Amino acid sequence: MSVRSMLNSTCDVFTLTTGQSGMGGVTETYSATARLKDEPCRIRELSSDERVMLGREGVNSTHRIYFRGGTTINDTDKITNIKTYKRRFLTSTDTKAYDVNSKPNDVDRMQRLVQVDLVLRD
Repeated sequence: MSVRSMLNSTCDVFTLTTGQSGMGGVTETYSATARLKDEPCRIRELSSDERVMLGREGVNSTHRIYFRGGTTINDTDKITNIKTYKRRFLTSTDTKAYDVNSKPNDVDRMQRLVQVDLVLRD
C-alpha cells in the first residue's frame, strides 16, 4: 500500500495575512481564497494519551493531519472543508476550522509524508 493511497480526504488550506489597521495597529485575517484547494490529506483525532503527552510539553492539539511529502504547510495556516472519501465516493464533509499549531514534520525523513498537529477552533 502506498502512502498516497492512505490519504483518504481532501482539505483547503488558508494563509494568515497581516496588515495595518487605520489606527496604526496590526490586523490578522485569513486569505479569502484557499492557498491549497482540495489538497489530499488524512486527518484523525488525537487519543487522550497523546493529548496528555503533548499537554505536558505545553502543546494544545486536538487532531493530527497528514499530507503527501513536499506539501508546504505553515504553522499559522487554517485548515477547513475536509472531505472524506471511501472508494472515491464522498462519505462526509467537515466544515469546522482547525488552526495549525506545530511545524510540519517529515515523518519518515524521506519526503513521503508530512505530519502537522491541529487544534479545533472555537
